[in-house]
Amino acid sequence: MSSQSQTKTDLRRWINAQIREVPKEQRALWSHQVQEVLMGNPAWLPKDGGGVVAIFGGMKLEVDVMPLFSWLQEKGCEVALFALDGDLMTPWRVRLHGDLQSGVMGVLEPLREEGGRLEIADLQVVLTPGLAFDRESGMRMGRGKGHYDRIFGDPGFRGLKIGVAFELQLITGVPSEPHDRAMDHVVTQNGWQSFK
Repeated sequence: MSSQSQTKTDLRRWINAQIREVPKEQRALWSHQVQEVLMGNPAWLPKDGGGVVAIFGGMKLEVDVMPLFSWLQEKGCEVALFALDGDLMTPWRVRLHGDLQSGVMGVLEPLREEGGRLEIADLQVVLTPGLAFDRESGMRMGRGKGHYDRIFGDPGFRGLKIGVAFELQLITGVPSEPHDRAMDHVVTQNGWQSFK
């Protein structure tokens, strides 16, 4: 294991421990506050009013963005979620909460209905979870599988990358490698940070 990998592994453990120490009720409150920050600044939505916004089904220690589903639809956006196919995440259009199922590690995934698969190039905004985000550069550190890095590295992707996290996940000095991608913005319960 390289020292860079070890550094990331240690940081992942430390961040996970920090989040686990926060009571479930506090995380729920912070998630609600993040949702309010996102809804309070709709300038991040696709300008054409009908664009595709990808959200995530979330693990239990991540910000809950699922309540944004209906709000995004009210704003005229199509909502997409990712399905995990081996090592690749593929975006799928989701019209109703009922079009979701529990996937890998309990993360909500789309049912993969016929005609619902989207291309990476269709995504105009991707709300992105992560374990840590660099407060100075917007660099993201995920769980180490590279799923979002592959999406953002796809030549067809031209969308806005918005990291979504709790404030305690914003740190200085997130280690990065050439395949890692920085966010355009990061939003927490305390507000927005822009890096674009």
